[in-house]
Amino acid sequence: MKIRKQTKIWVTKDNRKIRVCDMSDGHLKNTIKMFYRSYRCYLSNCQAQLYGYLSSDPPDGAYMCAEMELANMEHLLYDGYSREEWCGDTPDLKERVEAEYPILVNMALEQNRRNQLSVGERRRETKERFKINSKLKPNKSDRQEQLEDAYAEYLVTDWGDRD
Repeated sequence: MKIRKQTKIWVTKDNRKIRVCDMSDGHLKNTIKMFYRSYRCYLSNCQAQLYGYLSSDPPDGAYMCAEMELANMEHLLYDGYSREEWCGDTPDLKERVEAEYPILVNMALEQNRRNQLSVGERRRETKERFKINSKLKPNKSDRQEQLEDAYAEYLVTDWGDRD
């Protein structure tokens, strides 16, 4: 069975380039969650900056604009729920995140496509993805490998009692 070809490329934490359709199910799911977490973190940081700005006693017009922006951020983050009650993504936040990270749309489409496969088809695709991903190796320079080896030696060093 051939896996659908896709041109969208995801660069992993260790600088491996991998097509979205070749990502494992867990990797795909965790990457989608990471996008939402990072955008919520970005909004929370902006919110904290706006609270700091409001405490500096800005002019009336700027104060009103900052309050409206804060209300918009709270709507995106909590959508009418208090912070204690909130437990998921709001619809507006989902649209914003997809607009901010266009590759997320492709990832969500791929995840939906996989969810619609039968068990046998999914198993065959997973085996094929495993073959593809096992051939991919991270591109490391010799210097980077030396540093990692030195760090590994440091970690296994017995320091004894340090009193």
